[in-house]
Amino acid sequence: MEFDLVKEKFAELRVKAILEKLEEPFDPDLIYWKPQAISKSKDKAIAAAYADPRAYSDRFNEVLTPAGWSCHYEVTTIDPIFDEKQTEKWKQFPYKGKVLVVATITIEGIGQNSGTGESDALDENAITSAEAQAFKRAATRFGLGRYLYDLPKNQWVPYDDTSRRITDPPELPDWAIPKKECEDCHAKIEPYQHGDRVISISELIANGQRKYKKQLCVACQKARVKPVVDKPGAKEAMSA
Repeated sequence: MEFDLVKEKFAELRVKAILEKLEEPFDPDLIYWKPQAISKSKDKAIAAAYADPRAYSDRFNEVLTPAGWSCHYEVTTIDPIFDEKQTEKWKQFPYKGKVLVVATITIEGIGQNSGTGESDALDENAITSAEAQAFKRAATRFGLGRYLYDLPKNQWVPYDDTSRRITDPPELPDWAIPKKECEDCHAKIEPYQHGDRVISISELIANGQRKYKKQLCVACQKARVKPVVDKPGAKEAMSA
């Protein structure tokens, strides 16, 4: 009986730990901004933050491994609605139907969540767009990307109407930036200026994982690189 209680408590702690990791903010490099509303002068827009679906799937893989979760899609369509009595209105505002997608994400040992997505059937990427929307909505129910809805609202920023892009996106608040720590010195991993290029946090972490199988800051990565003079015969070669 006591063993069962310990086992149950361990399972609860495991689920809590997994959900907390899933809820962590994405790397700022993975956050994009789109115009939600445009000013009359067309030089400013309200910025809305979003992340690519790959950020969500990468987070699932990072926390659960690819074997620990799955996603199932169901695709249906809504046929066009046509009223013969409103022919002129139909010509002016044609409704050609929609593609509907339901995405169901299953996490082993935790459960399932579903989300829906839709797109106009005339869109050549209708299924892709609807699937991405459904997948992110289902993932949000597990906590992924939910913090994006809590970012400051109605932030007007510079906008270029020609490219239809936000040229100077708002800064993310501190609570929306992941606190990545070095596994060696436990310092916060910061972007690194290398010549004219800034190496992002995600790049530093990826490099550390690839070379040293650890999440390391730039200082600890440099410390692991042996100087050329330490190699056999290096001193003689340098003095020659």
